[in-house]
Amino acid sequence: MECVLEYLTILQKYEKANTNVQYLEEGSEPKEFWMNWGFFDSEPPIKSRPIKEWDNWYLNMQNPLTDAIEQHEPSLEDVADVEDSKDDLNDFDSNKPMLFLYPNFNEPLGIFDFEDLGEENLCVLCQNEEFVKKVFIWKGGEFVADGKEEEVFVGEVVRSMWGEINLEELIVIKEMANNESEEFMDCFH
Repeated sequence: MECVLEYLTILQKYEKANTNVQYLEEGSEPKEFWMNWGFFDSEPPIKSRPIKEWDNWYLNMQNPLTDAIEQHEPSLEDVADVEDSKDDLNDFDSNKPMLFLYPNFNEPLGIFDFEDLGEENLCVLCQNEEFVKKVFIWKGGEFVADGKEEEVFVGEVVRSMWGEINLEELIVIKEMANNESEEFMDCFH
C-alpha cells in the first residue's frame, strides 16, 4: 500500500490526478465501481488476471535491484521477447538512431522528436556507426528513479538493441538536460 500511496502522490503532482481518492478493498467493491467499467447488472465473471504483456514493464521485486543484472536468468519467454524486439528493430534502417523511453526497453521509437525529451523521462538513444555503437543517456530534471534502476534499464536497452556485445564496441555518453551535445541533437529531426 505504501508504494501505491507514493505513486498516487506522484500522479497528483505531475499528472494533475484527482485528489478525491476512495480506497476500496478487493472483493468489497460497490456496484457503482463496476458500473464505471461497463458492468451494469453485476460484477464481472473474472475480476482480475495476470497480463503477460505487462510483465516487462516492472522490475521483478523478488530480486534486489543491486543484483538484477547479475542474477537475471532469461526464460524462454524473455528470449522470445528479445527475438521479437530484434525483428521489430530489423524493420528499421540499422544506421538510424533509435530512442527508448523508460521503462520500455523492448519498444524503440524509430520516429521521435524533441517533445520526447520530457522533463519526467529517461531516454536512451542508440546509434550504429561503422565500427562503434553509441549510447546517449538523457535524463529529465523531474525523472524519479534510483541510479541502479537506470543502470538496469540501460543494460536492457543495449541487449534489446544489439544482444550481447563487446563493451569495447560501445561508447556511452551522458547528456545534460538543456546542455545537450550537437551530436545528440542532430539525431532529432
